[in-house]
Amino acid sequence: MVMSHFFNMGGYAFYIWSSWIIGMAILIAITWHSFSHARSARNELDALEHPKQQRDSDA
Repeated sequence: MVMSHFFNMGGYAFYIWSSWIIGMAILIAITWHSFSHARSARNELDALEHPKQQRDSDA
């Protein structure tokens, strides 16, 4: 099997590869959003657990 036949996907390459790219972009965006939200939640939790340390470091 020639690689060009594989990448051509029987004439449906545009639909297959664009769907794959869109799917990967969505998965990357969800992952990025999850890590971003977890980081902000962790920072908020630290601020709630250690309020005195936060005020002392700001002064």
